Amino acid sequence: MPDHKPIYKTYFFIDESGDPVFYGNHKKILSGTKGFQPYLIIGMIETTNRKVLRKAVMGFINNIKADSLYNTISSVAVDKNWYVHARNDHPEIRAKFFELIRNIKGYKAHIVIAKKDLGIFNSNHNNDPTKFYFDVLHHLLNGRLHNTQCQ
Repeated sequence: MPDHKPIYKTYFFIDESGDPVFYGNHKKILSGTKGFQPYLIIGMIETTNRKVLRKAVMGFINNIKADSLYNTISSVAVDKNWYVHARNDHPEIRAKFFELIRNIKGYKAHIVIAKKDLGIFNSNHNNDPTKFYFDVLHHLLNGRLHNTQCQ
């Protein structure tokens, strides 16, 4: 009998921080202005067991909502459907969440951090934020999907 390896589905979750925008209204350069995000970060979680990740995250959320120390923090208390989101969460909740993901097994994290450089944006991406975004995404995905069983 031929030796068959079990086929596992691989799941990918992609998210970004920052944006690919360099110019505001009327082609005003945003670099150096208040609120300008000098980096575009795109990350990807790769796992064969998404249920373990979901269970851990949902358990974390439920524990935060039940904890009298944390459930009075405005971001948690105001929104009954509160979900972990680094930008809006209290630093202590972020720290607890990072501790959680440091201890979860069964996933890989891949991250690309792109510093926004106006010269590269002009020459390589033709002043197009979409081209910049997909260039960064390409670097994230490059070589990561070739071993994956696709159906």
